[in-house]
Amino acid sequence: MPFTAQEFVAGFLSGIVNVSIGHPLDTIKVLYQTDKTLPRSLPPYYRGFAVPLGLVPVENAVVFGVYHKSRPYFEKDAVYGHAAAGGLAGLAYALFASPMELLKIRLQTRPSTESASSSLLRIFRSRAFGRGFFITLHRDVFAFAAQFSTYEVAKKYLIEKRGEGASNYAIAGAVSGIACWVASYPQDVVKTRIQQEGGGGKTMAVARQIFAERGVWGFWRGVQFSLGRVAIVDAAAFSMFEFTNSWFKEE
Repeated sequence: MPFTAQEFVAGFLSGIVNVSIGHPLDTIKVLYQTDKTLPRSLPPYYRGFAVPLGLVPVENAVVFGVYHKSRPYFEKDAVYGHAAAGGLAGLAYALFASPMELLKIRLQTRPSTESASSSLLRIFRSRAFGRGFFITLHRDVFAFAAQFSTYEVAKKYLIEKRGEGASNYAIAGAVSGIACWVASYPQDVVKTRIQQEGGGGKTMAVARQIFAERGVWGFWRGVQFSLGRVAIVDAAAFSMFEFTNSWFKEE
């Protein structure tokens, strides 16, 4: 079944909100995961901003579209159905996310003396766009399964307890974002280490290296910034999605 304009536009707008609000905190997360020093001025926190701004809205449109098209194939209101449809959405998302995030991470962590164009040229020459794909796939299937199932359960609970209201979408979105990262943050740390400049290696070898360096906490390095970011970003993104959907229905 093809995506409707409603699903595409709603997902696209929620993606713009996601990137515009969350990119600086995402940069902090990546710098922590790769043991880089935090910049003392604001502009470096927007390094690589153009990459997700150009692609994440389209990715979000695909994610929401796949989720809503997959959902009818599973039992209505069953938590496992939300999780399964979310996992399928994560599978689709990973196809876009893996090369996009490699570009973003390389730009976010590049030396201050190197221009963005030089960094991009070196990435294209290295032909490393497939690096980290399978760990990205693992991360995103778990992430979106957790996110959509949590969002639907939280939204239903809030509506039953409080009645209809825009704040329900924001609260459910914030809670679902936290669930998303709790389910997938260790995979994200491993993925970032693989995709950074000079990174690489097999997933388990990188995971063992992280554990040897910092123990279990190494897999959660920078998580505080991600949880703070997603609570804000996903509250806004899901609210935008629901608002846009409602607007289309009223037209």
